[in-house]
Amino acid sequence: GYSRASIACYIRYIHYVSNDVYEFTLPFLPFTLYRNILIYVPSLSVRERREDEYSVVTLVIDALSQHNLYRSLPATVATLSELGGLVFKKHHKTGHNSFPNVMALLSGLRDAYFPDDPNRREFIYLDEEFQETLLTSFEKFGYLTMSMEDYQHMGDFNRKGRIGLRKPLTKVYYRAAFTAMRENLGFFLNYKTGKGDGYGCLGEQPLLNHQLRLLSDFMKMYKNSPYFVHLHLSEYTHDDLNGAKIYDKALKSFLVDLHSSGALNNTFFFILGDHGFQRGEHPFTQTNQGRLENLMAACALLPPTSFSTLHPNLSNNLVQNSEKLTSHYDVNQMLRDLLIYSNASAKDYLRNLEGHGQSLLSSLEDRGCQEAEILPQFCTCTNKEMKIDNSDSSLISFAKKILEDKQQTFVQTGFCQQYLLNYIKDPKLRIYNTSVILDMQLVLKNKEGCVFDVSVHMEGDQIVRLNMIRMDWYSSTSMCLPAEYDVIKPYCICID
Repeated sequence: GYSRASIACYIRYIHYVSNDVYEFTLPFLPFTLYRNILIYVPSLSVRERREDEYSVVTLVIDALSQHNLYRSLPATVATLSELGGLVFKKHHKTGHNSFPNVMALLSGLRDAYFPDDPNRREFIYLDEEFQETLLTSFEKFGYLTMSMEDYQHMGDFNRKGRIGLRKPLTKVYYRAAFTAMRENLGFFLNYKTGKGDGYGCLGEQPLLNHQLRLLSDFMKMYKNSPYFVHLHLSEYTHDDLNGAKIYDKALKSFLVDLHSSGALNNTFFFILGDHGFQRGEHPFTQTNQGRLENLMAACALLPPTSFSTLHPNLSNNLVQNSEKLTSHYDVNQMLRDLLIYSNASAKDYLRNLEGHGQSLLSSLEDRGCQEAEILPQFCTCTNKEMKIDNSDSSLISFAKKILEDKQQTFVQTGFCQQYLLNYIKDPKLRIYNTSVILDMQLVLKNKEGCVFDVSVHMEGDQIVRLNMIRMDWYSSTSMCLPAEYDVIKPYCICID
């Protein structure tokens, strides 16, 4: 699955890109000569940072695993190391798909998934369904906040016509610009990446050039003020295992330039994956290495330039914890600590918000998944593992019952086929403290390559939790579903 990655951009008519759309026409021409969306950093009135008040950047590169960080971004990793950065080598994701992982990172919530009731018809406002993110918390304590997400047709916080936010996620919010790009593909975005609908270019330049330029401008403009910036970039990596390599050269130069400008002096700069690569139609995801990488999201941190001198004990904790089992929960707790250090009243405020894990600034003990609050289906620990015969009649009956129960959630719609089990792949039992975990993949007859990844958490003879995740390219098998049934698309195979 490892190969070179490159993009070739081109101009269609004449266009560039921003928050404002500008068109130029001549009365004697029957077409638009020039169209422009100009992405820029606004000049805002902000306060000066106080002593021990640090800024935060969380740069999430979609589907970037720990191993892929080293494979695809070697120059970036080397630069991070030269500048005093760390890679958290045993970092884990906390959920399936982007939203629960981003919410664990930004909000501290566990099991935060989009509401999945197919009969729910009203528009869902996520900021009314879930607790606030730390972006909101930091803003309440005087931080300037900014967020940018490029994959707006499938954003972390929105689905067109069904899911969104009542209020903007941050003070500086670039959703409108990237939504406009998506809704005007013929003018703006070009060069498809991967099998899906990712695009690599904005006019004649790679999209990442605009994104990193914008982030650089923001960090330099507000380097003397406290801020919290969150980016989630997906266009290159959501559907392409090797797409992250396109970032490497530019990201290295970006970090070197910021360091030289002093914009990193008071900033904790994270490079993270929400999860590893998980597009099931790619054969890599069906290998043992692929399954492992899916669970181990990337986590790298470049602390402020003087942090090790001013806070040697905390800095030493970061170094020690880079070798420990960690997750997005621990990053969230660390961000809370950073807010509390310079705003004592934030401690009581944040106490009212749900949270899990332990701060990366604390001294973490050696711990397993349960102590780290990582659910068993996302745990990579393989001690006390036993393989099972996939032809065992009791196992086959149990697998069929799982499929029957799941199809009850959609069979009444009249759009979807009933499941037909073909065979069970790689069944095994794992011991998770006092619990037993059954992991297996269910391959169906309905469609070639249709695979569900199943994890069953049992306490004695009771099923405590059952997770069933569609691993193949399900969008092509659920096109018959109306928009109001989006929540069951991963499980539907349309009737021919």
